[in-house]
Amino acid sequence: MSPLNDKNLPKFSVLISVYEKDSPDYFRTAIDSILNQTVKPDEIVLVKDGPVSTGFENLISEYKQKTGNILKIVSLEENKGLGAALAEGIKNCTFDIVARMDADDISAPQRFEQQLTFLKNNPDIDVASCFLAAFEQNPEKVLFVRRGPLLHEQIEKQFRFRFCMNHAACLFRKKAVLAAGNYTSFAGLEDYLLWAKMLLNGTKMATIGQVLYYHRWEKGLLKRRSGFKRAAQQIKLQKEFLKIGFINKPQFLRNVIIRSAAAILPQGLIRRLRIVFGI
Repeated sequence: MSPLNDKNLPKFSVLISVYEKDSPDYFRTAIDSILNQTVKPDEIVLVKDGPVSTGFENLISEYKQKTGNILKIVSLEENKGLGAALAEGIKNCTFDIVARMDADDISAPQRFEQQLTFLKNNPDIDVASCFLAAFEQNPEKVLFVRRGPLLHEQIEKQFRFRFCMNHAACLFRKKAVLAAGNYTSFAGLEDYLLWAKMLLNGTKMATIGQVLYYHRWEKGLLKRRSGFKRAAQQIKLQKEFLKIGFINKPQFLRNVIIRSAAAILPQGLIRRLRIVFGI
């Protein structure tokens, strides 16, 4: 497999992490969507966050044979969580531009081309995301589209009270991530914390107003992202935001009330709200 360089776009890495509970079938669909891009990656950094099943190992070996040196495998001895896995993965990315991807999602065929073109044409932007379409089993049957503000000024303003950037759908400049301290392990909210630190560090962000990413949204995901444990995680995150100066005390109180209350709503209601409002 050789990258398409005739479009004169920057070389880039794709960063993806897998662990024992990920589905091999979903992973196959995810990595196939990476390999079938109109502009193919120059490198795929796959972090194995702890041991995976023999079947999963065989699948990874299959893609290693298919892609050769383009697939770089980083193996962690034990499961450390997504934040730690991505932090290690970033260090192993050869190129400054890195595309994120989750192991059970799907990238539209033109995703990388459009986001790379955007970054090339906007050298002041360090993070470029896009709209995200949520689905359960069939990406052609979209549950809702998660949009968000397009311009940096709008993103920076809204970030202080809601997560308005689709993390797994982004391309970013590695140097901006490292300058802000890289990913850290933080109760399943490592992406939100990283973006806050990057904004404080002067990072410019933007969102492309097109659906270029398809996010698998199943019942298990909603269960993990709701309940009293999730409410506690949200409060912990807001305390960290206050500590680092990302929000002030009135914003902290508002966010704690709204975000913790939202986490403990009945899952059926949360599902309905997300589908209706795309949040």
